[in-house]
Amino acid sequence: MQRTVDMPAPSNGLSRPVANVILCAVLMAATAWAVLAAGWAQNAGGAFVVAVAAAVEGGLLARAMVHRAVAILLAPVLALAAIVPTTMGAMPFDGDTTAAHAVGRFASAIFTGLGSNGDWEFTVGLCAVLWVCGYWLAWMALREGRAVLGVLPVYAVLATNVLNAKAPDMAGVPEAVAVLASLLVIAGAHLDSLQARWDSGRVIPLPGTRSMFATSVGVTAVGLTIAALLIPSATTNDISTRFFPGSAKGGSHSGGGGGKGSIQFNPNTEPGGPLVSQPVNVLTYYTDNNTPTYLRVVNDVLFSAGDWFPGSTEQFPEDGVAQSTVNDPGGSVPRDRSAADGGVGSAESTVTATLTFQLPATGSSSLVPFPGDPDWSNQLGTVAGEVPFAQSSGLGTLPLTVDALEAPSALTTGTVVQSRGYTSTATVPQLESAGTDYPAFTQPYTQIQDDATGGLQIIRQLAQQWTAGTNNPYDAAVAIESRLRDPRFFTYTLNTTTPPAGEWSIVYFLTKTHQGYCQYFASSMGAMLRALGIPTRLVSGYGPGSTLGDRARNGNTQQQVTTTDAHVWVESYFPGYGWIQFEPTPPSSNGDYVQFHRGSLTSTSPSPTQAPVSSTPQPKPGFGGAPGNAPGAGAAHAASPAGIIALIILGVIVLVALLLFAWMLLPRSLRGAWRRLEVLGAMVGVRRRPDETYFEYARRFDETTTSELRSSLTGMAEELSRSEFSTALGDAEQLRRVKLQWHRILLRAPRSARLALRRPRRHRVVSEV
Repeated sequence: MQRTVDMPAPSNGLSRPVANVILCAVLMAATAWAVLAAGWAQNAGGAFVVAVAAAVEGGLLARAMVHRAVAILLAPVLALAAIVPTTMGAMPFDGDTTAAHAVGRFASAIFTGLGSNGDWEFTVGLCAVLWVCGYWLAWMALREGRAVLGVLPVYAVLATNVLNAKAPDMAGVPEAVAVLASLLVIAGAHLDSLQARWDSGRVIPLPGTRSMFATSVGVTAVGLTIAALLIPSATTNDISTRFFPGSAKGGSHSGGGGGKGSIQFNPNTEPGGPLVSQPVNVLTYYTDNNTPTYLRVVNDVLFSAGDWFPGSTEQFPEDGVAQSTVNDPGGSVPRDRSAADGGVGSAESTVTATLTFQLPATGSSSLVPFPGDPDWSNQLGTVAGEVPFAQSSGLGTLPLTVDALEAPSALTTGTVVQSRGYTSTATVPQLESAGTDYPAFTQPYTQIQDDATGGLQIIRQLAQQWTAGTNNPYDAAVAIESRLRDPRFFTYTLNTTTPPAGEWSIVYFLTKTHQGYCQYFASSMGAMLRALGIPTRLVSGYGPGSTLGDRARNGNTQQQVTTTDAHVWVESYFPGYGWIQFEPTPPSSNGDYVQFHRGSLTSTSPSPTQAPVSSTPQPKPGFGGAPGNAPGAGAAHAASPAGIIALIILGVIVLVALLLFAWMLLPRSLRGAWRRLEVLGAMVGVRRRPDETYFEYARRFDETTTSELRSSLTGMAEELSRSEFSTALGDAEQLRRVKLQWHRILLRAPRSARLALRRPRRHRVVSEV
């Protein structure tokens, strides 16, 4: 004799399908967090949203038990629906506003973005990779029950990230969280597989089995993760350079890692660990005056604990300026050229350079090199610099400084760039008599903050000692420059010593080691000048390079620039004469750096009306560039194709949603209606067992809802059971009744499910008496 006992069980937690989808989303969120924390690109936060959306999309399709072919067909649509809206707002303006061009840029970025130097292209490519990982993870873990295969692509992303990260220390915590989440996803999928086998064999687990399994897995996963974080590493050397020689974390004159990095361009100035010289050709160039020149790429204007960084969106209301960006339609760089406003000096000459790229030369961004303070370029893009507030009296809306020009697409092998820059022709007597009547916009360039280490006090004391006896800012700057270049006091070396914790690297350099590379010399001089109240910034780019034997077609001498020529130097502001260059780095085998010449400089730069032929499409009328046009006007037009793409994608999503709704609402046969009921059941966590009859499945489905669906569920089961013993698959009247019952279930299921969550669930346990 058998007795059925109903045992109540609490149901205040999340259902198993929802919990598993959330676990997948958490894993992808942690993976995206790890990649973003590693510093691969700026303004790439959309990758986080895309990664989570992919896991949710794949999880919902997996729980709905859609066919594999349907999941594959929907993948491109769902991917674009996640990637395009989150990245189109950051698409840099390139002068072409057609929808076809925008579609082409997205397609190119999706497939090749990870190999691009542009932040936007890289972000789109990263979003595509994370979306594929998230979609694959959710499907394999929740539908196929093979979570180990599902997490393999995620592990590949995490491994690549930690081996090549620019900031590996910042990625440590999110990488650990991602590994922890992956263990929970694998355990959840394994438990689902066990539950399916129990259900198919009608094995009823003891109450609490699932919670005990989940608790033991969670504790074990957390314990393993904590142990991995606490156990000391076997070595402090950077082993990634053995596998990726060109991806050193120490960077070019770029900041130190655990082991020796190779010299290469870096927009940040972070004096760090030892470097090695492994020169790789990056570009050749020649100038219109047939003389070698420094190639500036970006200005470092923000100082922090001995390190320097490019400007951000920081605002300085008291000085009437803000760090911002404007669109550059190509040609004359949008900037304030009035000597009275102070953006440029009154004694300036221009130099034009023609550069041919052999490899991406400007790191992860497509920054344009200039042979001086930017004036003209054949590349359109986005200009970053210091822009006056609109309410600032006497100033326009054009940038007073140009810190960088970023092209919309990568400057790859074979790209020819022509650019023109200002070079000061001020003489020594003019600079000595320039005075200290600095414009208000230069005040942010005197900011230098101290911290608990007391680094600023040491630097200010040294600066005052070295400049004792000088009576003007120029002589003070020359005194500091000469002291750093004097081999009796300081020596150039790549084999630097890492400072102890809590001490600025430049303080350690100035007071103890007296040895370093260009970042140490430039950062030290810049900090000293700011400590004396002299507006100063650093410039990251390339030194002049070496002369080639062959000549360009116009007879000018060509210069070869390699990664070893990556360099940082100093610029200080002098009223009436603008930004003046200084070279504190002494000559060495890695660069014969000499002090900058003062006085006249001949130039055969083309006039604005005879600009060099552009290798990119010329801007169309109405997109800025002419005097009086509002900077950023092109941005409004650039939104047009993005909006069209958004509407197209939204239309496709709506169409797919309507088709799915129509499929659910309009079954064409009795078995089609029952199949839709099974899909709905799978979405709420009630899958039909292989050996389950129609009535048994309807009864079990009813246990997850309220009694208002019971009659419809029983009616459908009765009609389907009757059709099993009929030669026909049901007549029109029978199909009409089943459709009516199905429509009642479909329309009332959401409300019924919500009510069911508020009542206690009951487990059926069969015991022998």
